[in-house]
Amino acid sequence: WFLEISMGTYTVRHVCGVVMALLLPSLSIPGLLLSGMSSHLSSGLLAVQAFLVAIAEEHLYAGAHGEELMYPSYMVLLTSAVGFTIARKLQTGNILARPAAWVCHSAYLAKVSMLLVPEAYMVQPALMFALAASAPVMLYGKVDGR
Repeated sequence: WFLEISMGTYTVRHVCGVVMALLLPSLSIPGLLLSGMSSHLSSGLLAVQAFLVAIAEEHLYAGAHGEELMYPSYMVLLTSAVGFTIARKLQTGNILARPAAWVCHSAYLAKVSMLLVPEAYMVQPALMFALAASAPVMLYGKVDGR
């Protein structure tokens, strides 16, 4: 904690703090599920974690351009695909609530926007756009014949 080492534009202390903040939701979810707590709490934690992972990866990926490569683009694609797939499986297993799955899917798809324009920090606006564009589908579902 007391080392003044810089990784790109961030210090080691800042990166360790962000990693610990990302670990807290993921470490508490199995205990919440086993204790019989409401699935809405664990669903909310997973949605928050998806958002935090997207923001952390954006800073690691976009912050390194112009310098040495800190976070490769294939890792962005891999974590997006794995996160989307896990959120889909948790939703079909009725562990993840539908609104939280919607937020997770949107967050993992919005992460791909950083590959298009890495210096622009577009994950948050892309996430807001994805949530706004897919809200009618999430709220009303499929309407037959209309």
